[in-house]
Amino acid sequence: MRYLVMALLASPLVSDVPPTPMLLALEKRYGIAIDYPTAPPFEWGSVTFENLIEEDSSELRKYAFILASEFNKYPKTFVAKVGLRRIALVKNMALDKVEIAASPDYKRDVLYLDIFGGKSTEPYRRHVIHHEFYHMAEEQLNGDAFFKDPEWAALNEPAFSYGRGGISARGRDETALNNPRKGFINKFSVSGLEEDKAEIYAALFVADEHNKIMKMAEDDSIILSKVSLMKEALQKWCPELNEAFWQRVRK
Repeated sequence: MRYLVMALLASPLVSDVPPTPMLLALEKRYGIAIDYPTAPPFEWGSVTFENLIEEDSSELRKYAFILASEFNKYPKTFVAKVGLRRIALVKNMALDKVEIAASPDYKRDVLYLDIFGGKSTEPYRRHVIHHEFYHMAEEQLNGDAFFKDPEWAALNEPAFSYGRGGISARGRDETALNNPRKGFINKFSVSGLEEDKAEIYAALFVADEHNKIMKMAEDDSIILSKVSLMKEALQKWCPELNEAFWQRVRK
């Protein structure tokens, strides 16, 4: 049973994990549900997680601030176009027993976020929210979250080939923004076309990262072209994501 309903009924069975005002505000603004401490089962059995408990309340409040500050950047129309129905806040997420920080459930339109994922690196915690949300947006934009976008692929150097996907890129240095080769903002981007797009997208939404990749783009024409293509596609889909929007985001 949802927290809000429980509170209204003044039930003596109210959970020991209290409702968080910032999350309730997100629910109201975007017309979505945010599930905690109990989350719905994931569609894929290979993705596992644990529900939150009372001892997680302090971390939940901290994470609520991060989630709210990042998600509130989105126009309501964009979230509606993506079709997001729920955000599930969990812990100890894993894919085939390998730790992950977040994952979308495409069939049920749920974005799962581990409130402890990347806890030691706040920029990453912010980045991964947008990265996984983009995979959901890509499904709506192009009909497939793993769409092999020919226009995007054509921007790369002729001899380049992507790797075996994000599941194969698990090193500690994969997400560092260090322009490891021409056309790519980090090593994780090299693992798959879908990850390349999601990494550019996510970096655009996190202020420090936005400025960093635009600095890279000054000397890397492929990154500049990818940023331009991403922005053009997003604005065509949702006119509110114009250059004035990006100027606000990067401050």
